[in-house]
Amino acid sequence: MYPLLPYFLAYSGGVLFAVQGPIGLFFSYILPSVLTGTACWVFIRNKKPRPWQWVALGLVFTIGILSLFRVSPELPKNHIRKNIQAGRLAELTGKLLIPPEVLIDKTRYIVEAETLRYGQVRINITGKVQINVYRPGNTLKVGDRVRFQKVRLKLPRNFKNPGRFDYQRFLARKGINVIGSLSSKGSVESIGYFPLPFLVSKREQIRGKILHAIDTHWPGDEGALLKALLLGDKSSLDETTREAYRNTGMAHLMAVSGLHMGFVATAFFFIGYPVLFYGFYKWYRRGALAGWPPKLIAVMTVFPVLFYLLLVGDKVSALRATIMVLLFLFSILLNRENTVINTMIAAAFLILLWNPASIASLSLQLSFTAVFSILFVVQLLNSAERDPLDKLMPTGKWWQYGKNLFYCNCAAYLSTLPILAYHFNQISVAGWLLNFLMIPVATLLIPLALFVLVVNLAWIGFAGVFAPLISLLVRIIDFGPAKLGNLDFISIHLPTPSPLSLVAYYFLLFAGPCWWVNRRNTALDDPLKKTSWGNIKLFRALTTAGILLMIGLVWPRLPWGFSKPLSVWFLDVGQGESTFIEFPDNTTLLLDGGGFYKNALDVGGKVVAPFLWGQGIRKLDYVVASHSDNDHISGLESILDLFPVKHYLDFGVSQKDDRLRRLRMKAERQGAKVYTLWPGRSFFIGGAILSPIHPDKRYIEDTWKESQTRGGNNLSLVLRIDYQDFGLLMSGDIANEAETHLLESDAGIQAEFLKGPHHGSRFSSTWDFIDKVQPRHVFFSSGYLNPFWHPHQETLSRYRKQGTRIWRTDRNGAIHVATDGFKHQIETHELY
Repeated sequence: MYPLLPYFLAYSGGVLFAVQGPIGLFFSYILPSVLTGTACWVFIRNKKPRPWQWVALGLVFTIGILSLFRVSPELPKNHIRKNIQAGRLAELTGKLLIPPEVLIDKTRYIVEAETLRYGQVRINITGKVQINVYRPGNTLKVGDRVRFQKVRLKLPRNFKNPGRFDYQRFLARKGINVIGSLSSKGSVESIGYFPLPFLVSKREQIRGKILHAIDTHWPGDEGALLKALLLGDKSSLDETTREAYRNTGMAHLMAVSGLHMGFVATAFFFIGYPVLFYGFYKWYRRGALAGWPPKLIAVMTVFPVLFYLLLVGDKVSALRATIMVLLFLFSILLNRENTVINTMIAAAFLILLWNPASIASLSLQLSFTAVFSILFVVQLLNSAERDPLDKLMPTGKWWQYGKNLFYCNCAAYLSTLPILAYHFNQISVAGWLLNFLMIPVATLLIPLALFVLVVNLAWIGFAGVFAPLISLLVRIIDFGPAKLGNLDFISIHLPTPSPLSLVAYYFLLFAGPCWWVNRRNTALDDPLKKTSWGNIKLFRALTTAGILLMIGLVWPRLPWGFSKPLSVWFLDVGQGESTFIEFPDNTTLLLDGGGFYKNALDVGGKVVAPFLWGQGIRKLDYVVASHSDNDHISGLESILDLFPVKHYLDFGVSQKDDRLRRLRMKAERQGAKVYTLWPGRSFFIGGAILSPIHPDKRYIEDTWKESQTRGGNNLSLVLRIDYQDFGLLMSGDIANEAETHLLESDAGIQAEFLKGPHHGSRFSSTWDFIDKVQPRHVFFSSGYLNPFWHPHQETLSRYRKQGTRIWRTDRNGAIHVATDGFKHQIETHELY
């Protein structure tokens, strides 16, 4: 029935076996094994395979494994990745082949590198580089030869925490191996032009004219949204609009993919087919009766699809969608249009052969999961004798057409829900309804706008005739996200689903309808069995899957026993600090949330929150900021928005520090109870003792100046955590003066485990302080190649001479300390 299916499954299993990186036991071994086993089962079930067919299946599986060597080719010696000197300022020249992406606070350039200079040494190089320029405005365009002066180049690096987004692999799929940044001290300029390839040159000319027409006839927000919907160009959209579309599950309309290519192909095919058939029937009836019109219109549809691909550029998602549409059109020429599932399998197989790394691509997973689920559910629930796609056409009553569209929408929504939850930890509760209402509108808008703007290239002013209609369609699509996008309940955040819950969910999703149809058909065949449960074995399997799904949804938050250890996570947040503590009774505490310079990255929302979701955390019991430096407090702003917080721990400095006071007030507005910490007032959390040590009231009054609006490093909160024989001192960003005060006040700071003061600055961790604490392990949170040289070599030398073992987030990634109060285990995450 599906001859390519076993080969596709075997190849996919081989590719997953070859994928490197910390993707977990399930995705590294269990899922590839299941795919390979399913391939063998399908092979045996569909036919009696001959020996050579088994050999072919094994060969396909082996090719999938060997695809790793093609995914990760050896780079040439003159590649920029092998020639950068991280941390040094450089001069880089290259070709601008892709339009710059203008964002709110920066402009992003992707260039094909040509030369690289450090000091007086200049070399010729190759390779793609992504450079962020942190300044407003952009005057460069595709075809410019560009020079960046005083740019800092480095290798892409992930935040090495469990649950993090694989930024490094994301860039590698685009062919980008080096990234850079340029601040106000540097410069970027055009130093000439280079001849563009013919197709690229034509694309830029046509695209430029179309963008100009959009700005002319649909200025402002309507034009910005039309650019995003038609061309995938989101550079003119503000962040509020983007967030509204993400929250309502409509963001996929702004990424040119299979949906857009399907809009264009469907519109051209079903508008052109009646016209062509009428012409054939009138002038060449024999050709009409022989079935020439659908084949001819299929060939003609290729041209608008390829033109649309040329217009949007060689985006991977658009290329994949084009391959699938072209294969379906080709199946019409071969009279195989009734086997759309085979066409889908062939398209997926061809895409993986072309680019095996795309198996980890979110857009590929979403596209093919949605298409397969639509075909499966429509064919099953409508008991179609013809091709399932025929059922989507309004051949019967209008309500039957609407019902089938509703089935399709629900199938796509439900099948992609766990994928979205796994990758983004966010789902839209209104997405299924808005997509059901707005997809038909987009089906009309995209082809109409494309047709009008193309005709406008030759007939200037033609777009003005249709401008009111297109404006109306754009406003209709925007109505839902604009009205609902900012409502708190419209989207919910979820912990990362466990593999167990994913397997159970998809089994329920696909086996459930099969059981329902089986039970219905049984009742129709024998009315006496109307109340029968149908296939009892399948029913039992569904019940078991439902139980497993409920267990998986709360994994790993189940209390597995009373011996659960105290866990301390020093997270990798770059040049900043964030520590997550989980006590033996599942009580949670987050100390600091990290933060980037000028808030270039939302560390709380993009780094800390994914880690928490990956650990199954839905709420936080305690949140506290050690002080108001941006690299500690900024991320907590997002954390308060994303997680319910039961208690906010305050301390004396917030009465004077403006930013700490604002954070406390925000926590109070969102329902958190405020508890004020003072030295000498310890309290119990989950079997452990939390003891504030610094700063006390006297130290605050003595060091605070009249003109101060926020506390300095020496007013950082210092906490001590004791659990049985385990002692951990969290020292914030204190420096020499505060350390001296702690020594003079005879505070209880001796601890086997120490979070190093101020990221390892040379102006902290004095000899006397280290000698008093007597740490066996010290943990430094610092950014890779940070400009402050944290942790400083002088500081590290003092700890080494004391015999203290040093752990660093910039080298070790996230550091996990687990203890039962007597023994401990330290786990690092360098490979993440």
